[in-house]
Amino acid sequence: MDNNVSNNDFSIENAFTRLREINQQLESQNVSLKDSIALYSEGVNLVNTCKNYLTEVEKEIQELSNV
Repeated sequence: MDNNVSNNDFSIENAFTRLREINQQLESQNVSLKDSIALYSEGVNLVNTCKNYLTEVEKEIQELSNV
């Protein structure tokens, strides 16, 4: 998933679900170092995407509140 919050396929609920899956995999200790790094990178990208999405949603709510 890229950091483009305008992506129509993005769902914060799905992102949170994937982050939980990544967390469980990393905690399982049954993952190679290479896979751990890949999972960590995916998690960081998802967190950044979620942050960007929430920032945009917050802006929209503020605009609506000022109407």
